[in-house]
Amino acid sequence: MAGAVSATMSNTLVSLFNIHMPQKANFLFRKYGKQGVTAFQFLQSIGAVTPVALGTYSHFEEDWIHATFTPSVVGAGGAGVTTNVTISASDVDSLGNSYPREGDIVMFNNGVKGQIISKSGANPPVLGIAPLLSADDIATSAIVGEQVIIISNSFAEGTDQPEGRVSKAYEYTFNTQIIKETVSSTGTELTNGLWFKSIDGVGINGWFDKAKSIDLDYRTALAIDGAILYGEVATNPNVTGTTTQGLVSGVTSQGGNATYTPGLFSINYFDQMNRYLDKQIAPPEYVGLLGYQAFQDVENTLSNVFTQNPIVFAGGGGKTFGELMYGENMKSIADKSVEIGFRSITKTDRTFHLLKLPQLSNPKLYGATGFTEAGRMIFCPLDKPIAPKGGAMPRLGVRYKELGGYSRKMESWFTGGAGNIPVKTNGVDSVQLYNRCEIGAEQYGLNGFYQFTVS
Repeated sequence: MAGAVSATMSNTLVSLFNIHMPQKANFLFRKYGKQGVTAFQFLQSIGAVTPVALGTYSHFEEDWIHATFTPSVVGAGGAGVTTNVTISASDVDSLGNSYPREGDIVMFNNGVKGQIISKSGANPPVLGIAPLLSADDIATSAIVGEQVIIISNSFAEGTDQPEGRVSKAYEYTFNTQIIKETVSSTGTELTNGLWFKSIDGVGINGWFDKAKSIDLDYRTALAIDGAILYGEVATNPNVTGTTTQGLVSGVTSQGGNATYTPGLFSINYFDQMNRYLDKQIAPPEYVGLLGYQAFQDVENTLSNVFTQNPIVFAGGGGKTFGELMYGENMKSIADKSVEIGFRSITKTDRTFHLLKLPQLSNPKLYGATGFTEAGRMIFCPLDKPIAPKGGAMPRLGVRYKELGGYSRKMESWFTGGAGNIPVKTNGVDSVQLYNRCEIGAEQYGLNGFYQFTVS
């Protein structure tokens, strides 16, 4: 280009010199917002994250105190005739014990009642059942594969006591999972300035500031989220590390499950869920963790059904969600007890607090094309098992490794040979910030959980 020239000063001319100051905003706008609060952050905010000193941990859950039995073979009968009924092998434990005993009064699903007057020592045992009424026929009542209930017992005067019964307890085992994330930068990039100087009102000097203060924590939280929501205990020996059982896997295998068609959710689904929960002797209060699409479907249903009845309401009577889940003691934990918007419905004397899980709609996660997780609903009981030293244990929670003042809930440290880090660990002109945690999911009484998925 020529040097000094004879010309009128103009925008076009001066632009060739590249000396105009660009008008660029001095902050970084987050067009996707904070990209969703993760389930881990939610559980942490309500105090459901607790320490554990071993990578494998477990708890015991009580089985039914009273039991039914199911006939596998039914012998010949007749009116008033004692009939031989062989119980199913699934009703017998590994030691050959079974629940029915002599003297029990039983009832079949057609209302016929009988008494067990004999029980063989075979495995599975054969029960001799006499009808209470002379006109009844046990053989036509003891349908193979149908449950028989024990409603009472009866013994003659002067007889001995019956054999004792024992209820069982089952052990449920969980694992922690080691999760790691890293961000790194060269020394040169550490000293490169940016046009924007802040994000969310917080000042940043370079791109590494944003990466270490926002990106790293968020990615780590998402990885934890994936473990506690969708984790599976790996059985393939080629898988590296120990994985934990997430909520979805647990409810799918042990809880109540149903499907629905998007846009066609109805109040009858609450009735269906309540019937299942009643059979599990479930508590009267639940939290529903819903994807955005599911939340809309339920909200539309409730709006249509209860237009004239303000049964749907916002908030929790002045309580935070932490107080609803874990009691009044959450009031004293200011940094863990947060007010989270939710809606509630009471149906058939059971209350459901509905909460959105926005990450289920994240297009880079569970809301990606082809996934239907935005339509998932998981209902978790809000009763609180009593802990040995008082207080309560959450039915849904996260455990992290900790012992002797060393916590692996979240570790962060710098390595490298660049930047203003406390100690340079090598001669490479770069710096790395590492995140590491060792966490695991834990759920109590999964039989009392319920989920809906898109059909």
